[in-house]
Amino acid sequence: MRERDYEQAIDAYSNALSLHESHLAYNEVRNRHLVEGNRETVVLGLTRLGRAFQRAGKLQQAMEQYQRALNAVEEWRLKSRVEVSLYLAVGELYLERKTFSQALEHFQKALSVAESQRRPAVISSASSRIGDVLRETGKPAEAIPHYQKAIQQIESTRSFLESVEYRQSYFEGGLDTYVSMMGALISAARQEEAFDYNE
Repeated sequence: MRERDYEQAIDAYSNALSLHESHLAYNEVRNRHLVEGNRETVVLGLTRLGRAFQRAGKLQQAMEQYQRALNAVEEWRLKSRVEVSLYLAVGELYLERKTFSQALEHFQKALSVAESQRRPAVISSASSRIGDVLRETGKPAEAIPHYQKAIQQIESTRSFLESVEYRQSYFEGGLDTYVSMMGALISAARQEEAFDYNE
């Protein structure tokens, strides 16, 4: 390529970028809701791509996608249902990597957002995962209140279900939390309380 061709390419890219930025600015002013929805879609897409990489065992690529999504959440100041899913996903990745302090940090962020949004299932999930991190790091006594919170959410939701089958099915979905609670109680030398959860 000749120097003149490079200059033309630079001009073309500069003009295209300028037009794109103007279009984006116009849409941000005129179609704020559309832009916000598109931003949430981008973050959700990055989170899903990260999960796909994680499931494929490509942890570095997963973390890159999660980091892009976290940066977008911060830059765009998104406070939505997407944010809590992202924090849970990043926490899971750090837990898988045995990077416990960062896993705990992200599960705590997920819990905080879930509580502010009053989302019982996510409160239960985040609380249970915080308990799991604390148990993994040799702090079963500290894990117990988090498992209790998770179980309270499970029981509260179950109480609203009308059919016995639905209540049983919902309970089975949260069974790991009960098992983890019993393990934490036994590790904390509180066997009698563990027996109560066994019933």
